[in-house]
Parts: sequence; structure tokens; C-alpha cells
Amino acid sequence: PATSHTKTLWPIRLKTMMLEKLTLSLVLFLLTKFSFGQADYKYSIASLQQDFKILRGALEESHAGIYWYRTKAEMDKAFDAAYQSLNHEMTELEYYRIIAPLISKIGCGHTWIATTETTQKKIWEDGKVLPLKLKFLENGAYCIQNNSIDSTSIQRGDQILSINNYSIDSLLTLSNQFSTGDGFIEVGKWRLLDNVFNQFFTLFVGQPNEYPIEIKNGDGQIKEVVI
Repeated sequence: PATSHTKTLWPIRLKTMMLEKLTLSLVLFLLTKFSFGQADYKYSIASLQQDFKILRGALEESHAGIYWYRTKAEMDKAFDAAYQSLNHEMTELEYYRIIAPLISKIGCGHTWIATTETTQKKIWEDGKVLPLKLKFLENGAYCIQNNSIDSTSIQRGDQILSINNYSIDSLLTLSNQFSTGDGFIEVGKWRLLDNVFNQFFTLFVGQPNEYPIEIKNGDGQIKEVVI
């Protein structure tokens, strides 16, 4: 597109403190040529595959903990499956949804990957984000703050049973594929989810114009609220 330009650095950044040969907290800029500038820009298959090879090589060669919690065979299988899925043009967000689970699979709480500022602006400034802050406990998810226009529709302490027809259990299962954390400790991921659930839902589930939410209120009544 006319409004885009070419840079020699792929702007998805991998931050890690577990690199053997590189300085701690180094930001790895994956060296490849991408045209970007619009969040909806579709990248070619060849560009996606080239970038993925650089990402994989950087992790395999420099990440000291890549095989701490997963065997090499397990990681190779995950990398190969992700690469095979790069069989059509994709937006940055679509590509991100493929590589983020790989970073999570490593099981290193210091290693994560983020989208570019262009995509972040489209998501957080131009779209509607789930206006609830939730607290996750072993027996479910609970509202601790309602920032919707109708702030009384869901009260503090109400249990959230489902969001847009996704049960909380299914959302927790999905989030475990994308959340970073050390090893297989799920409680740590829940604490992270307390702070970033809205972002998780938008990035990996979607960003609808409205959110049908099934709740159980303090009186034990189950009802659906649309916010």
C-alpha cells in the first residue's frame, strides 16, 4: 500500500533474560524485510516463512532454557507444525497468534513476544475491549471492576461463567497455550491473567462490538448480560 514503507527490522520483539551468548535482557530484532504501516496489511507467505526461520534460529541457538521443560523433539514438532501453517498471506495479528504459543511452550517467564505499535493502536484505541477486570481463582472467575457504560449490570463479586459463549474453563485452557510462565506452574499464569485477561481475549479470541456474558450473581441467580 502507498502508506506503508520498508524497514530492515521485523518489529515483533523477543525479550529474554535466558540467553547464553548474548547480554541479559537483550531485545532481539529479527532481521528481515517487511513492508508495514497498516495493521491489516497482508504479508506474503515467503516473508512470513523467512521471518519464522530467523525466529526459530535465534531461539534454538541462543536461548539457554529452550529445552528445560520440553524435549528437543517436542519443540521441533511444534516449530514444524507452526511453519506448515504459514501457507497463506497473513496480517501481523494472525502471524502473532501462530508464534506466541511457541514462545509460551518454552516455559520461560522472562521470554515473551509483542505486537507492533501499529497493531496495538488498532486494537486498544480503535476497537472495543472487554470492559471488565476479573480475578481468577481455582473455582472460577469473578468480576472485581466493571468499566462498561452500565456499570451496575455486573457487580463486583459476580461470578463470570462464560464470555461470548466461551466458558471460563475453555478460556483458561486457551490462555495456557499463550501465557508465558516458568515451567508448568499454572497459578503464576492465573496471576498474570488477572492483569492481562482483556488483552488476551482481544488478541487470541476476538474483538466483537458487544460482549454477551453469563454470570451468577450474589443471590445465586444465573443470567446473561450484554455489555
